[in-house]
Amino acid sequence: MSVEVEEDLLRAGEIPSGASVLHVIAKRLGRLLDSNQTKQLSRVAGLSIPEWRVLYILAVRGPMPQRDLIRLTIMDQPQASRVTKTMAAKGLISLERDKEDLRRWNCTITGLGSERFNQAEPIMVARKKHLDSAISEDELRHFISLANRIAKRAQSGVPSRDAGANLEG
Repeated sequence: MSVEVEEDLLRAGEIPSGASVLHVIAKRLGRLLDSNQTKQLSRVAGLSIPEWRVLYILAVRGPMPQRDLIRLTIMDQPQASRVTKTMAAKGLISLERDKEDLRRWNCTITGLGSERFNQAEPIMVARKKHLDSAISEDELRHFISLANRIAKRAQSGVPSRDAGANLEG
């Protein structure tokens, strides 16, 4: 499938014929957005994207158990554990054992963490407005609808060769 567009920043015309255009374009867009966000966060506050997520949640929601923080940041357990330990070592958050359950850790943003959050937040708010204004509300609803349709298809699995033959006939 070849798709021509006016300004092809994501190189849709360079996708191998055996690859899913949807998958490759989504990956390329995700990498571009992550790279942009990484550069901005690093430049203004010396933060990574996972560190920004943690600081944002703690700044907005307040102290919480690490388990809740992991759920809210949408990181997997090992990554979240590494990030919170690194952030504690940098003095951005504090990790304290839960007094009632010594297996659990409670996370709190520190003064330095609040400083870094305050440095990054205006840039991230401006970035959000800038990106989200690229399309209209109707286009955003359509984009989300398309993304959900693609997600549903991806979750349904790939039909077997035999099922594909039946669809063609």
